[in-house]
Amino acid sequence: MRLASFALVLSLVLAPRPLAAGETAQQRVEELDTLFAELRKKGDGAASRKTEGRIWELWMQSDSSSADLILARATAAMNAGNFKESEELLNGLVAGSVSYAEAWNKRATLYFLMGRFDDSLADIVKTLDLEPRHFGALSGRAMIYARQGKLRDALTSYREALAINPHMQGATAAVRQLEQLFPDL
Repeated sequence: MRLASFALVLSLVLAPRPLAAGETAQQRVEELDTLFAELRKKGDGAASRKTEGRIWELWMQSDSSSADLILARATAAMNAGNFKESEELLNGLVAGSVSYAEAWNKRATLYFLMGRFDDSLADIVKTLDLEPRHFGALSGRAMIYARQGKLRDALTSYREALAINPHMQGATAAVRQLEQLFPDL
């Protein structure tokens, strides 16, 4: 009953927030397009980190300030190791905001940390369905595949992530290591 009540409250508070003055959903999409184009360029680390940071900021924004707050609380709970609270918040959030890609991605991250790889992969699929350029989700998928011994799939996912964001040092190192260990991949 507690979860059902929570879901009802969520559905009531997740009303779309008005866009900021002059902002349109199309402008957000266009800004992301511009940022992804910038991210693919070769450049210094500071500029690419700034661009990547702005992409993450935009991903964290939904059309509901309540959903954004719930995501922030779920993330804080996850970071504090309170996985049960984080999962409850994220379950309600994805139920009430099914098109909020970052909510799905955060739950995928939580499931990864809990060792629930199949659940994490399912949420990664949904994340990528909503935001195909989500380099974080692609990298997370690669990490799961590597842990499962699916090294060819891991390498493919890392390469997909790097095609979108070539500045990911961890993914770059993982690709190099996999290519050295398994040159036939």
